[in-house]
Order: sequence, then structure tokens, then C-alpha cells
Amino acid sequence: TNDLVTGDAQVALVNAASMCDELGDHAGAIVMFREALAEMPTDAIEKRPAALINLSQALQHIGDLDGAQEALEQARALLTEHNDESMQRVACLLSLTAVAFHRQSWAYAIELATESLDAAVRFAPHLAGHPLSTLGGIYFETGRPEPAVDFMGQALAAFYRA
Repeated sequence: TNDLVTGDAQVALVNAASMCDELGDHAGAIVMFREALAEMPTDAIEKRPAALINLSQALQHIGDLDGAQEALEQARALLTEHNDESMQRVACLLSLTAVAFHRQSWAYAIELATESLDAAVRFAPHLAGHPLSTLGGIYFETGRPEPAVDFMGQALAAFYRA
């Protein structure tokens, strides 16, 4: 019973942190996410990756791309270690791709966008437009307009299908 209460408290803390982040208190959200993660078992595959992904969003809001990438890499490692092939994996990869895009790490962003497209097609087809549009953006930003337009067209078609 004590573990259940602790688990419920962790979920409540993560939810409160998410609300703080949505309301613009990014620093407060980061403190709460870190507190919840400190209390959470490292193998809590159902909760820990989600908390790390949400922490990364708050870190991105304050411009801490290093911290955001670190949190996402931890979530990705957990999901990979536990062979988690789910929508959570897709969300993690999409967020990690966004960080690589903001950092202008083009090769890594293409690698991640391709991996997130593969995961989306298999586990969350309604999200396939996101990595396709990211690939379009990457190719546009790197001066390759033909593949950029092609990927954007594919993204538009995927969004219509969704």
C-alpha cells in the first residue's frame, strides 16, 4: 500500500508539474519534475519516460537544450532497454528531433526524424505527418528544396489521412 501511495504521489507531482509548465511557470515545473523523478524507481517504465519527456519540454521552454536533450536521451534509453514500441516512444523521438533541429544538428535530426517516422508508421500512424514535415524543414534549412517540397507534400497527405 505504501508503494501505491508513493506512486500516486509521483503521478500527482508530474501532473502538477505539467500544469505549471502549461501555465508558464517553467522553472517551478522543472523543480517538480526533478523531485518526482528523484522519488521514482529508475525502472518505472510506465511513468519515468513520460516524466523525462515532459521535463525536456519545460527545459526547452527556458532554452536549456542540453538539459532537454539529456532528459530525452534518458527516456529513449529506457524505452529502448524495455523494448517499448509505443506512442510514448514516438513522442520521445519527435521531441528529440525537435531539439536536434533547434541545435541545427542536421545529420542527427535526419536520423531521428527517420527513426520517428518509422515508429509513427508502426505504432501511431496519425502522427506520421510530424516527422515528415520535420524532414521537409530540415531539407529546406539545409538548402535542398526538392526533397523539402516532397516531404512537405507527404506530410500534408499524412495529416489529411489522420
